[in-house]
Amino acid sequence: MRNFFYFFRTVYDVGFKRILGRLLYEIKIIFLKFLPEKVILFVFRIDKKTPKFKEILSTLKTVKISKKENFLILVKFLFHF
Repeated sequence: MRNFFYFFRTVYDVGFKRILGRLLYEIKIIFLKFLPEKVILFVFRIDKKTPKFKEILSTLKTVKISKKENFLILVKFLFHF
């Protein structure tokens, strides 16, 4: 009897919508383990086409950073009082 009190108090604290959403998510994960990949792609309407990225992202491959260069610049401050 005491366990039901804790259960309902938890449902009240967390919220019924969140608990229901979490349960549906867990059920979906269980079913997706057993479904073939083609069925999952059809159900979620996912194409196998890769997106066309902007050319800015492809230029990042050409940027090379030398490990030998020292990026730390020592700066001296002189305070005269």
